[in-house]
Amino acid sequence: MTSAASTRPSGHPSAATGQSATLHDDAAPTKEEAHLSRGQVVGHYVILERVGSGGMGVVYAAYDKALDRRVAIKLLHARRRPRHGKDDARLLREAQAMARLAHPNVVAVHEVGTFRERPFVAMEFVDGQTLSEWLEEKTRPWREVVAMLLQAGEGLAAAHAQGLIHRDFKPENVLVGHDGRARVVDFGLARASGDFSRDDLASVDEDISSQNSASIKLTETGALTGTPAYMGPEQFRGRTPDARSDQFAYCITLWEALFGERPFRGDTRARLAMAVCTGDIHEPAGRDVPTFLRRALRRGLSIDRDERFESMDLLLTAIDRDPVRSRRRIVAATAAAVGIAALSAGIARWSGSADAPCEGTEARIATAWNDDRQAAMDDAFQRVDAEFAAASFETVTRELDRYADDWSEGYRDACEAAHVRRDQSMALFDRRMACLDQRLSTLEATTALLADADRDAIAYSIRAVTALPPVDECADAERMMARFAPPDDPLVAKQVDTARARLAHASVLGLTGRAKEGLDEARAVRHQAEALAYLPLQAEAIFHQGVLAVSAGQPHESLALLHDAVDEAIASGHDEVLVGATTRLMSVVGVSLSRYEEAERWGRMASAALRRRGQDPSDTIPLARNLCMMLADKGDITAALTHCREALRLSIEHHGEEHAVTSLAYRALGNAYYWGADFERAEEAYELSTKLFLQSHGLDHPEYPALLNSLAAVCYSQKKGDSCIPLFEQTVEAAVKGYGADHPATADFTNNLAIVLLDHGRLDEAEARSLESLELRRAQFGDDHPGVGAAHRVLARVAHARGKHEQAREHADKAVQILEATRGKQHLDVQAALSTRARIRTAAGDPAGGIEDLRAALAIAEGLERAPVELAELRFELAKALFDHREEDRAQARAMAAAAEGEAAGNELAAKIADWRATAIKAPDPAP
Repeated sequence: MTSAASTRPSGHPSAATGQSATLHDDAAPTKEEAHLSRGQVVGHYVILERVGSGGMGVVYAAYDKALDRRVAIKLLHARRRPRHGKDDARLLREAQAMARLAHPNVVAVHEVGTFRERPFVAMEFVDGQTLSEWLEEKTRPWREVVAMLLQAGEGLAAAHAQGLIHRDFKPENVLVGHDGRARVVDFGLARASGDFSRDDLASVDEDISSQNSASIKLTETGALTGTPAYMGPEQFRGRTPDARSDQFAYCITLWEALFGERPFRGDTRARLAMAVCTGDIHEPAGRDVPTFLRRALRRGLSIDRDERFESMDLLLTAIDRDPVRSRRRIVAATAAAVGIAALSAGIARWSGSADAPCEGTEARIATAWNDDRQAAMDDAFQRVDAEFAAASFETVTRELDRYADDWSEGYRDACEAAHVRRDQSMALFDRRMACLDQRLSTLEATTALLADADRDAIAYSIRAVTALPPVDECADAERMMARFAPPDDPLVAKQVDTARARLAHASVLGLTGRAKEGLDEARAVRHQAEALAYLPLQAEAIFHQGVLAVSAGQPHESLALLHDAVDEAIASGHDEVLVGATTRLMSVVGVSLSRYEEAERWGRMASAALRRRGQDPSDTIPLARNLCMMLADKGDITAALTHCREALRLSIEHHGEEHAVTSLAYRALGNAYYWGADFERAEEAYELSTKLFLQSHGLDHPEYPALLNSLAAVCYSQKKGDSCIPLFEQTVEAAVKGYGADHPATADFTNNLAIVLLDHGRLDEAEARSLESLELRRAQFGDDHPGVGAAHRVLARVAHARGKHEQAREHADKAVQILEATRGKQHLDVQAALSTRARIRTAAGDPAGGIEDLRAALAIAEGLERAPVELAELRFELAKALFDHREEDRAQARAMAAAAEGEAAGNELAAKIADWRATAIKAPDPAP
C-alpha cells in the first residue's frame, strides 16, 4: 500500500496510512528495533521506505523479488514482546483472517514470516490514500460518498460471511486506491465470531488507554478521534462485539463522511461513552442527504444490537437506492437473514425458477447464437461459390459454439458466486455481468453480420470469431473490481451500453472487410461519447477508430487516433485500451513505417500496461507476435525469436496446435528465421503455417498470397533457380485478386518478382515490375518509405546490368539514403543497398568508393551476426575489390578469411575462392 508519505512530510500526523492499527509517529522504536533502512532484505522482500508505525508494528513499502511486485510489510514492535507473545498471536490472527478474505474490497495478505524473531506480514500494496484523505481532497456529492462506502461495506460483508468481524472499522482503515477501489485494511483486532475472551477485551482497553494526544485529539466540535470514536455501546460496556458492532462503526464512518462530523460528541472518553450508550445523536444540518439514507443510518446506530440490521448486506441494501443493485442485493441480504431456503425462493422471483436460481442462461445466449442464426449463416456461406467459404463455415461454427459455451459457463458461475455460494460480493457481480453483457453484444453483432455476409465478410469470418473478447476475463475478480466505475446516472449508463453495442458492431465490420463502414460508425460513437462526457467510452471509441483506420488502409490517420487513444486510456484508467493501443502502435510504427526506436518504446509501454492489467492470452499473444515481427523486421533476430517462440507457446497452450491463431504464430516464427538466414527452419515454419491455414480457409482465400510469398522467398533464398519464378508470379496474381492492384502488399510482392526476374536476366520485365511497385508505394506512403528505397535498389541493378552507370548510381544513392533514414544504419536492407552501390561504384571507376561501401556492408553484417556464408560472400567481394585497387595483401587476407568461413559452412563458395586465388593472386608458398 502507499500513504500520504509520498506527498506529505513524514512528521505530519497523517503521514502514514492504513495497514497498522491507529498510526502515530510518536511511538518511537526502541534501540533493539531501529527502523529498517532502504535495501535491507526481509525474507525475499527488499525494503524501500518506511510508511508509518502504529500500536502493533511498523509498516514498510517493499519489493517482492520473487513475484516482481510492490508489497507492504508490517513488522511487529519488539518492545511489545514481553506480553508473552500475545501480540505475536494477534498479528498471526490478523494475517490468517485477512488471508481468508479473497475479496477485491479487502487488502490481500500474501505471506506471514519472521524476521529477527519478530513476526511480519506481507500484504498488498495499495497505491492510494485513506478514506479520510480522500474525503478531505474536495467536497464530494453524497452519491459519490455512498458509492465509495458501499465498496468498503462489501468488504465487511465478505468478512462477516467468513465468520469474521473487524472490531476497528474507521476511515483510517479504509484505503481508496487510485483505481477508485476501496479496500478495508487492518484486521489486527479481527476474530472469528464467538472467539472472544475477557483477555481480548482487556487488551483492547489497554490499547485504547495507552493512546496519547497524538492518537486521540480534540476537534473544533470537541469530538474524539481514534478507535473509541467508532465503538458501539456494547464495546464501551465490555461486552463481546459481533458483526453488528462493525455495522455500528460503519454507520458512524458513513455519517461522518456525509455530514463532516460524527453523530456522537464528547471531549473525553467518558462523555463520549455516555453519548453512545444513551443514543444521544447530534443532528447534522446543512447537507442535502436523502431521508431514506438518514433513516438507514439511524437504524444502524441503534443502542440495542437487535434493533440494527440483521446483516451488513441488509444495511447496504437500505443505503443503496440504485434500482438494479438494490434488487440484486435484496436477494443476497435475504439469504444472510433467513438462510439458503429463503435465498432460493427470493431469487426465484428474480430469475423465474425456485429450484435453480441461476437458470435462464440458455435464453440469454440464444439472443446471440441459436439454431436460426446458424441456419442463416449456413445459407449465406453457401451462396458464395468458393472453396474457402465451405472450409470457413465449419471453423466459424465450431468457434462460435465454443464461445457460447464459455459465455454460458461464465454467466452461471457469476450468478452462483453471488447468489448461491455467496463467496463474491454484489458489487463484483454487477461488474462481472457488465463484462459478460459487453461480450454478448459483440457475439450478437458478429453472428448477425455473418448471417447476412457477402464474399468479403466470409473471407474474414475466421478472423472475426477468433477476435471475440475472451470470456474468462470476466471471472477475474481483481481485474473486474479494478475497472472504472459505471456512470452514476442510470440514463447515462444505458446510453453507454447502447454506444458500446454500436462499437462492437463497428469492430466486426472492420474484421469482416468493411473497415470504412466501421470507421464511420466508430466516429459517430465517439461524438456520442464526448456528449456523454464518460471518459472510458471516449477512450474505447477512439481506439476502435484507430484500429479500423489501419484496416481501412489509412496508416497516418490511424497513428493520430491511436496516440489519442493512449492519452484517453491513461486519463480514464482504461488498461484494456492502453494495452491494445500501444500494441498496435508498436506494429504500425515498427513494421509499416520502420521507426524502430519509437516502436520499441511503445512495446515497452504495452508490456508495462499488460503487467498492470494482468497477463491475459488475448493480450499477451498479439503483443509477443507483434514484437517478434517488429524485431525481425529491424534485424534483431535473437530478440525476435524469443518473442516468436513465446507467441507460439501461448497460442498452442491457449488455442491448440491446429488453431488459426497458432497458424499466425508459425508464420511470425518463419519470418524471424527467414530474416536470420535460417532458411530451412523458415521453410518448415511457413509450411506448418500454410497447412493450418488451408485446413480452415482454403486455397482461394484472399490471405493466401502472403503465405505463397513466404514460400517463394524461401525458395529464392535457397537458390533453387528459375523454378521459384512461378511461385512469385502466382503470389502477385493472387494479391491483385485478393487485395487489389493498389494495395501495399501487392507492391511488396511485385518488387519481389522484379528481383527474381532480374537475377535471371529478364531486365525489361524486371524494370517494369519494379517501376510498378515504386509508383504504388509512392502513392500510399510518399517518397520516404523503405518500400520506395527497395524499388530504387532494383532499378539501380537493372541500370547497372545495362551499363548505365550514372543512372544506376542515382538509384543506388536514393536507395541507401531512404533505407538508412527509415530502417536505421544497422539493417539488412541497408547492407544490401550498400553492396549494390559498391558494385556500381567499382564498375564506374570508383574502386575506393566501392571498397568503402563494402566495408560498411560487412560491418553491418558482422554487427548483426549474420550467417557465415553471408559473411564469406561479403569478404570475398571485398577481397576482389581490394585486389582491383592493387591492395593485394589485404585482398589475400580477406579471401583467406572468406574461404575459411565458406568451408566451415559447407558451402561451394570455398572452392570458388580457391580458384580465384589461384588465378588472380599468387598463393603463398607452403611452409617447408
